[in-house]
Amino acid sequence: MLPKSLEAELVKGNKYLRSVLTEAAQSVRGSKNYLGASYRRTLVEKERSMQPS
Repeated sequence: MLPKSLEAELVKGNKYLRSVLTEAAQSVRGSKNYLGASYRRTLVEKERSMQPS
């Protein structure tokens, strides 16, 4: 879950492109290949950067 302050920023932009990219990310999320591994690494790095220091 994203903090409330970041949710407003996600609304801007092309809604069709956003839906396509979201669907692509969700399909890659569970795959056991290079793209799936890259997605999981990126997710871990993003979670670490969002935690307060």
